[in-house]
Amino acid sequence: KHVGFLQLPVAAAKLPPSNAAIIDQSETRPKLLFDATTSWCASWTMLLHSDYSTAPTIKFTYAMTSAISGSASLDWSVWKTTSEEAVDAQTESYASVNTCTDTAVPGTAGRITTVECLLVNADGMLPDDVITLKACRNISDTATGNLELMSAYFQYVKN
Repeated sequence: KHVGFLQLPVAAAKLPPSNAAIIDQSETRPKLLFDATTSWCASWTMLLHSDYSTAPTIKFTYAMTSAISGSASLDWSVWKTTSEEAVDAQTESYASVNTCTDTAVPGTAGRITTVECLLVNADGMLPDDVITLKACRNISDTATGNLELMSAYFQYVKN
């Protein structure tokens, strides 16, 4: 089984006009901050490789600014657009969210951990589709303070 991936650079995230995650470059590594009480979001748009086959997955690394207990969740959504669709390419149309939860945040604030999440709701994406992957903090999680997204990539099985 061959695996392909597309990196989602933190500093290259598109931020929505409201409830935007914050790109924080104040320390050694850039990170995206997601609030605990308001569902802040960020997204990345790309052309899906022609070798895409199945099993779309998000793998991301995060830390918590202050929380040392509870669960942390990011909701990841997929929106695909094809040249065959008679729609405005700017009209958002995401599939249902994929909630990716780490059931126990690290016991030390600032310590990183990695979560891998299968994108069951992938909007029927196919090779050569334009896709947008959106991450939003799921504010029903139980961790307090900001979730700090350190890195993320989209992974899939190649044909």
